[in-house]
Amino acid sequence: MKWVNESLRQDQSDPPWPSGTVVTAEVLAEYKAQGWLEQPIEYKLPRLLTLEQAAAWEQVKAQRLARDKLPLSYLSASFDFESAEDREKIKWMIDAAKRATEKGLSFSVDWTMADNSVLTLTADQVLDIPLVVAARSDATHQKARAIKARIDAAGNPEAIDAILADADLWEVQCE
Repeated sequence: MKWVNESLRQDQSDPPWPSGTVVTAEVLAEYKAQGWLEQPIEYKLPRLLTLEQAAAWEQVKAQRLARDKLPLSYLSASFDFESAEDREKIKWMIDAAKRATEKGLSFSVDWTMADNSVLTLTADQVLDIPLVVAARSDATHQKARAIKARIDAAGNPEAIDAILADADLWEVQCE
């Protein structure tokens, strides 16, 4: 940086303000207004590890929630599971299968899958859906905890960036 007012410059690395001056936006504005600075000073705030870790964990939690809402793979098919309405319909189907089973009635349903194919499900298959959802959610949460441990162990913000940029970060297989 070149200082316009050479009388304020003590040597190449010293700022134009007196030693001990608290440099605020107002101080910088005054020095710019007086024409003492040829170009604005740009400051890059240091990335604090604890703040980066907290932000990364928030990002992981958001990704975890999104993954819990991905289409549900079961019986080599994919159930719509993204919206609350999709999940509510599946809950109703499970409740119907429970009631039919409790009353000793046979139960089957032709369910339209995510790809618009139709899959005929028995009561036992429908009643296993919560087990599949729980297993997938557990696997996703376990993976999130493992990612959090890596984030917490990171020694610097760049290491956190590398963790989050890992293409295989969320490799979780569950069916």
